[in-house]
Amino acid sequence: MIRTIISMLFAFVCTHFVIAQQPDTSYLNRYDEQGNKHGQWVEEDGRDRYIKNYKHGKKDGIALTYFNMRLDGIIEYDNGDYKYLIALDDDGQLRYIFTDFVKVDTLLNAKNYAPNLHSGLRYKCICFHKNGVIRSESLEYLLDDGSPEIDFVQVGAEKFYNDKGELIEIIQHE
Repeated sequence: MIRTIISMLFAFVCTHFVIAQQPDTSYLNRYDEQGNKHGQWVEEDGRDRYIKNYKHGKKDGIALTYFNMRLDGIIEYDNGDYKYLIALDDDGQLRYIFTDFVKVDTLLNAKNYAPNLHSGLRYKCICFHKNGVIRSESLEYLLDDGSPEIDFVQVGAEKFYNDKGELIEIIQHE
């Protein structure tokens, strides 16, 4: 009998302790007084999960992206605008960085793609070898024409480096 009571008491204490240790998530996915997303949000889309910060409806601060529960991206926003994006490969190694974002209103006429593509954002793309050395650098325009085949267009000189960081090739994009 005493053993049963002790076992029940132990089970109660353990259950109470586990329940009491659950994280407080009441601060997540909140809205401001105007109905805009505000504060930290956890959002899911299939196998993708995003932890984003909003300030009165605009992305602001650091956002983390996960694929299959593995961190695969870090993005910083400033009042809704991109500051940088860091992508990681399946091994958690640095894959590429997008930086130096500039809002533009540009009609691109890239002859290797479709004519009259419209862009609203220009950025620098830096890709990396597995050892962390820069593999390539280019200037790109993110397309906002809704094309499912083309996400961006490279312009100007694209520089390629070997895994020792030595420049090995320059390709000029028109």
